[in-house]
Formats: sequence, structure tokens, C-alpha cells
Amino acid sequence: MTGERLTEKVERRLLAYEDAFNSSLHNYHARIELKPTASSGTVIHWYGEYETNWLLGWVMPRYLQKFMQGMADGLARYAEEHKPAQ
Repeated sequence: MTGERLTEKVERRLLAYEDAFNSSLHNYHARIELKPTASSGTVIHWYGEYETNWLLGWVMPRYLQKFMQGMADGLARYAEEHKPAQ
């Protein structure tokens, strides 16, 4: 089981959060930064840090990269499908 606690929010620019109760990860915190582009797009920079045991320390980077990429892709897809009319 996992859960996050929101630590910072700047509308349309930034969302930061930390782990609230995951026994496998310690001191987990992450930031999602959104930057508009000149072509009406958005660059998503999503990154975080955590501590864990040696075994999960070997597995988690690959797992989290794939998992977080899927979440970023989903966010981008949602944004594209729900663009405001111009």
C-alpha cells in the first residue's frame, strides 16, 4: 500500500509530494514541473528521490522509470484530449 502527501502546488506549473506511508521507500519526495513551450505544448519534468534496502535499490530504478513514464504519457494524452477550444 502506498499514498502521497501534497507538499507544494503552483497552478499549471508545479506539483510536489512526499510518501505518506510506504514501508518499502523512505524519505521519498517528488516534483512534477510543467513548462509551456512556444508551440502550445508542455514539457513535463517529473523526478524524485527515495531511500530503500539494497535489494529494492537494485530493482526500483527500472520499475519506477517504466511506471512513471507510463504516468507521464497518460498525463500528456489526457492534456491533448482535453485541450481548451481556441
